Amino acid sequence: MGQAQTFTTTCSDPDGWHDISTIDFKIARSDGNGNGVPLALWVQFDEGSNLIRFYDPDLQTWQEGVPGANVTLSSRFAELNLAGTSVHGSGPTGPSVQITWSIVFRDAAVMNNYKQYLKITDDAGLTTGFDKVGSWSVRR
Repeated sequence: MGQAQTFTTTCSDPDGWHDISTIDFKIARSDGNGNGVPLALWVQFDEGSNLIRFYDPDLQTWQEGVPGANVTLSSRFAELNLAGTSVHGSGPTGPSVQITWSIVFRDAAVMNNYKQYLKITDDAGLTTGFDKVGSWSVRR
């Protein structure tokens, strides 16, 4: 809690990373589909608009900004520092993209045994669904 954490997601598409529409990353106590609370973090990369989105579970709204911008998006659970958030593709026709998310968890997120989820959706609307990719705990 209160310290910058860096999460890195690497995703690929056989048709090239530009065929990926969105990449969603969640840290939650739920099953990834919204069942259970709290939802400590939900961030999304939108490839078509080159925007990073940050979900506020209390207001049920999205905030957004450009990777690398000097802006912080926040909720009572976490902050996303866009200046430390970056997107790097493997070239114009390469298969993979790597996103580095710069996160600071707040006091409201303190809890053990969160689950990490990742969902990839391509331009045709095909999706992986939320796959469990790890676990995380937020401590004082």
